[in-house]
Amino acid sequence: MRIAIDLQCCQSGSRLGGIGRYSLDLAKAMISISPEDDFYIILNNQLPEHIQEIRNSFRNLLPQSNIKVFDVPRDCAFMDGNPAKQEAAEIIREQFINEISPDILHIGSLIEGVDVPVVGSLKRISTNIPVAVTLYDLIPLANPEKYLAYDLVKRHYMQRLSFLEKADLLLAISEYSADEGRRLLKKFSGDIANIRGGIDQKFCVLNEGMSVELLNKYNINRPFLLYTASFDHRKNQEGLIRAFAQLPAALRESHQLVIVGNGWPDVYNRLHTIGRQAGLQDNSIIFTGRVQDEELVDLYRNCKLFVFPSFWEGLGLPVIEAMACGAPVIGSYTTSLPEFLADPEAGFDPSSSAAIAERMEHFLSNEKRLNWLREKGIQHAREFTWERSAATAMEALRRTADKARKTLATKDKDEVSSLQESREKIAYLNLSDKDKRIAAFCLASNEIETERGWVHADSRKVGWVTTWNKRCGVASYSKNIIQHVQSRPIVFCQKEGDLEFSRKGIDVLDVLPTWNEGKGDDLHELTTAIKSRQVDEVIIQFNYGLFNFQYLATMMQDLLDSGIAVFITMHSTTDPVDKMDGFELAELVPALRKATGIFVHTEKDIRNLADRGICHNVKILPQGVQATAYGSRTATRAPKRIMASYGFFLPGKGFPQLIEATHLLLTSGVDVHLKMVNADYNDTGGVSRGEIELCKSKIRELGIEKNITIIDDYLEDEDSIRHLREADVVVFPYQKTGESSSAAVRTGLSSGVPVAVTPLSVFDDVADVVHILPGTKPEELAAGIKEVFSSLKSKTTTTRQIAERAERWRAAHSFSNIAEYLEKRMLALSFGSHVS
Repeated sequence: MRIAIDLQCCQSGSRLGGIGRYSLDLAKAMISISPEDDFYIILNNQLPEHIQEIRNSFRNLLPQSNIKVFDVPRDCAFMDGNPAKQEAAEIIREQFINEISPDILHIGSLIEGVDVPVVGSLKRISTNIPVAVTLYDLIPLANPEKYLAYDLVKRHYMQRLSFLEKADLLLAISEYSADEGRRLLKKFSGDIANIRGGIDQKFCVLNEGMSVELLNKYNINRPFLLYTASFDHRKNQEGLIRAFAQLPAALRESHQLVIVGNGWPDVYNRLHTIGRQAGLQDNSIIFTGRVQDEELVDLYRNCKLFVFPSFWEGLGLPVIEAMACGAPVIGSYTTSLPEFLADPEAGFDPSSSAAIAERMEHFLSNEKRLNWLREKGIQHAREFTWERSAATAMEALRRTADKARKTLATKDKDEVSSLQESREKIAYLNLSDKDKRIAAFCLASNEIETERGWVHADSRKVGWVTTWNKRCGVASYSKNIIQHVQSRPIVFCQKEGDLEFSRKGIDVLDVLPTWNEGKGDDLHELTTAIKSRQVDEVIIQFNYGLFNFQYLATMMQDLLDSGIAVFITMHSTTDPVDKMDGFELAELVPALRKATGIFVHTEKDIRNLADRGICHNVKILPQGVQATAYGSRTATRAPKRIMASYGFFLPGKGFPQLIEATHLLLTSGVDVHLKMVNADYNDTGGVSRGEIELCKSKIRELGIEKNITIIDDYLEDEDSIRHLREADVVVFPYQKTGESSSAAVRTGLSSGVPVAVTPLSVFDDVADVVHILPGTKPEELAAGIKEVFSSLKSKTTTTRQIAERAERWRAAHSFSNIAEYLEKRMLALSFGSHVS
C-alpha cells in the first residue's frame, strides 16, 4: 500500500505540543511496523525552519526522496485575509498529493493554520484518494463561548471542521474522542477508529536521583508534586494551586508544586497571585517554562506525585508518560482520562479544589498507598505502545483504502486530468496576474518534486568537480553516486592519479583532469573547462585541503554569473585544529550564501552553517551505502570471536588502541581474532605507511601476531564487504576526527554485520543503528566489545532492535535512493533559481 502522511503539524506551533509529538511518533511507528508498505511524508515549503529536523527524524526509516515538500504561494495563511490565494494554495497542495498517487492520505492534524501558512483542505479538486485524519478532540465545538469568541478564529475553525467532515476515516486518540466525533460531526459519514496513543521508549523507570544541576536550575529544594501542560483555561493550573494550598500544613510545607509548560510572565504572575491569596509562599510554586525531553523524564521519575487536573482531554499523554517513568499519578475523572488512569481510586473531580486536595493527601500521607499506585501505573503504562497504536491505525487505513478501491472499480474513468482541473480552477480565482504566475510556478515546481514534470534530470548537462582518479573517500563517494544518476555527467578531476582506474565501471561523458589539489591552484583552468563544456549545473565535492577557498569562491561566483547553477557537497564544515591560511571556512561564506544549493551530511553541519548565516539553500544529503542482499547478522561464532576494522590506515582512527584492546580481550579469556581491512592511503608524506608500521610493531610487541590479520591493499567495496562479512562485529575505534560523518562506518553497516563505535560526534547520525562503546581507551574498547559479544550471543532485545533499525537504515541509505534525491533537489533548486 502507498501511504502519504501530511505532517505540516510538525512544522507549525503544534510541533512543540502534544499534537506534534503524537503525529511524529505515530508516523514513525507506522513506518517501522510496515516494511512492505511505501510511505511518503508531505511537508510545506512555506514553513522551512523545521524541514531538515523532520527529515532527520526519518533518516533511518525512509529514503530522503520519500519526503516530499510542496510549494505554495506566500501569504496564504487564513489571517492574511486573502481567500483566493488561500484557495489556490489548497488546490495546489491537493494536486501535489494527486501526483504522488497514494492509496490513502493521512493528515496528522487538520485544525491548523490560523496565523501560519499550514495548507489543509479536502475535495477542492476531484480525487479518488481516500483521506484519514487524526481526531484529537472537538473542545472548541463543544465550548464555543470559550474557544470561538473571536470571529477570525471561529471562521477558521468552522472551515477546517467542514473539511474534516469530508474525510473518509477519523483516527481518534481515545474512545471519548471517537464518541465526541460521532455525536458532534453531523455531516461526517465515514468510519471512526480508536487508535489510542503510545509513549517513546525514553519514558521508562530508572532508579537514579535527580541531578543537582537540574534541582538548582529550577530551585527545587523539597519533594515535589508535578504537572505539565499548556496554559489553556481547561488545563486548570489555578484549581491545582488552590488544592495544593488546602493540604494539611505539614504536607504543604514539606513539598513544592512544580508546573511545567511554555508560559509567559503575565500568566506566572497571575498564578503566583492566586497562590499568595491562598496562603502560599512564592517558592512553594515553581514554574519551569518549557523543558527539554530529558529534563521532563527526570522530573517524571523523581516527583513524589504527578497530578493532572485538566477539565477536558482527548488523550492526556503526560498521564501515561509519567506512569511509565514510575510516577504515582492521579488525575481528573472526566472526558477521556478514565481510559488512561491506572485505577478509579486515582481519579477526582477537577472542578473541586477540595476533591483534588483530598486525593493528594490520600496518597501523600500513606507511603504504602503511594507505592501501590506507582506499581499499578507502571503496569498500566505498558498497554500504551506506539506499535499497538500504529497497528490499529494501519488496519483502519487498509480497510478504508480497500473500500475506496472497490468503489472506484465500479465508476467510469474521468477523462479530465486533475492537473488540468487545477489550472482551470486557479484561473477563475480572483487573483492578480502576478499571483497567477506564482501559482503556475508552484504547480511546475511540484511536478519536479513528484517526478511528474516536463523537466527531466537526464536532459541537463551536469559537471562534477571531484577527486576521481585516486583512492580516497571523496572519489569513492562520487563514483557510488554517479553510477546511479540518470544523467551521464562530465567529471572534472584533479590531475594526479591513475586515470584508467577512474574509468572502471562508471558511465560518464568524459573525465577531464583540470586542477591540482592544495592552495596553489587558482582554478582558472577548471573554470575555463566547465564553461567550455557548456554545462547547465556543476556540483563541487568539497573537503578541507582540496582547494584554496579564496580561489574556490571566485570560481563559484564566475560560474553563477555565467548562468551555471552551482551546487556544493560539503563533506566537512568544521575548520581543522591545524588549519592553514586559505583553508578557513570563513573565506568561503559569501560564496556559499550565493550558491544554488549546498548539501551536507549531518544536523551538526546544518547548525555550523546556520551559525555563519547560511540557511536558505542548505539541504541534508545523507551519506549512502552499497545496497546488498546480505541482511543483518546477530549470531556470533563459537568459541572464537572475530572482529574487523575498516577504513584507511590513518592516525586518529584508533587502530593502535584496538590492537591493545584485542590483547586485553585475549588475556581475559576471550578467544578473539582481529581482521584489519584497512588500506594504505598512499599519501606522499608516508603518514599512512608510518601508522601501518606502528601497528605492526605493537602487534609484535604484544606477541599476538597469530590473532591479527592486516589487509592493507586498497579494495573495491564488494571485496571489502566480503572480508567484513566474516566477522561477528565491525569496530570503529576512532579517537578523534574533524569529519562531520564517517563514510567508512557506512560500508561497515552495509555489510549487514553488527557495528560498534566509540562515543564520538562523528557517529551521531548512525547512533540508532550501532552499538556504542563506553569510551576510546583500550580498556574501554575491550570492555565494550566484550559486552557486545555477550549481547549478540544472548540475542537480547536491544541487539534485536539495533539489527532491525540497521536493516531499515540500509534500505533508506542505498546509493540509488541518495542519487535520486540529489538529482531531484538539484533540479528543483536550479529551476527555482531561474524562475520567480
